[in-house]
Amino acid sequence: MCRPLLILLLITGALLISTEGQQSYQMLQDILKDTVNQAIEQVNKNVNQHMNFVGFLPESENFYYEFHLRATQCGKTGNNTHREECEFLITRPKINCAVCKEDVQNQPSNRSIHCLPQMQANKAADRRNKSCSKYNVGEGSLLQQREINAAPECLGCL
Repeated sequence: MCRPLLILLLITGALLISTEGQQSYQMLQDILKDTVNQAIEQVNKNVNQHMNFVGFLPESENFYYEFHLRATQCGKTGNNTHREECEFLITRPKINCAVCKEDVQNQPSNRSIHCLPQMQANKAADRRNKSCSKYNVGEGSLLQQREINAAPECLGCL
């Protein structure tokens, strides 16, 4: 009696692990699904297997959202969206994608999505923050200049 219960428990656990990404994808807002699908399309151009959404990383103080994609057992079919029927290849590394928080609200053609292998994501954090922020704390701004090179043509113009 105990052995069948243990087998059932192991099978259920394996199914939950294999569908973890698919469940979280279905719960995303449409605008985030569009962003994820755009990243899948971008990454699919450079890989042999279809990529699927794994999940978003916890939000941090960065100016961008990060999420993971991972290769699946499915071949590429031209369908560059998350595919429910595809199981992850756990042996393949995750792909780390970032999209500027401000860009998520833009039309898909105006979004800038940066994807690379997870092992390189820490090295790219500073570059991603700089490209996503309109103004970084601690950086110079026009208001901090001590001398103005050219005289303004009107008062109040800089």
